[in-house]
Amino acid sequence: MQIETIVEGPFSTNTYLLFEDGSAVVLDPGFAVRRVLKELAARHLTVEAVVVTHGHVDHVASAMDLVAATGAPLFFPEADLDLASGHWQDLTYERPEGFTPLAEGMGLTLLGERAEVLHTPGHTPGEVSILIGSILFSGDTLFAGTIGRPDLGLEVLVQAIREKLLVLPDDTRVLPGHGPETTIGVERRMNPFLVA
Repeated sequence: MQIETIVEGPFSTNTYLLFEDGSAVVLDPGFAVRRVLKELAARHLTVEAVVVTHGHVDHVASAMDLVAATGAPLFFPEADLDLASGHWQDLTYERPEGFTPLAEGMGLTLLGERAEVLHTPGHTPGEVSILIGSILFSGDTLFAGTIGRPDLGLEVLVQAIREKLLVLPDDTRVLPGHGPETTIGVERRMNPFLVA
């Protein structure tokens, strides 16, 4: 599986394009729909799924546009539905419809590989992290050297990270919603929010 990171929008959101053998998955399309469609066309890729980790505008804004353009199914955490539509500056973004709810432990296959859905609330009620093999897409839960904004309380977010993410092997790559990638081992040892 190949991964391309597309950084787009006023919050420098990481949109991930995962692809293999002519198929692709788009994770957290945010504001990147034009660049994503350009990359899909250039690489002759067919989108098999659009996956959104949580309902904030910088991760979900163009999800429905991408679904309409590609016909791909949308996977989205239902608990974030109230966050996932509205107006931001001159942008109006649509409430997700017709999606498959992402839930802890659900069976999900992406690009022929088993993807594990980990419910990691704290930044939002429905936030999920997606584990594919030894790669964790952490959304806005865990970043290099820090954690997401704890909208539901610092204890809730840190508990989710400790119980769901820090139990993963040290060499698990962490691809966050913003900023550079890291590993679970580095964050366990160095992240000031997580060091005991």
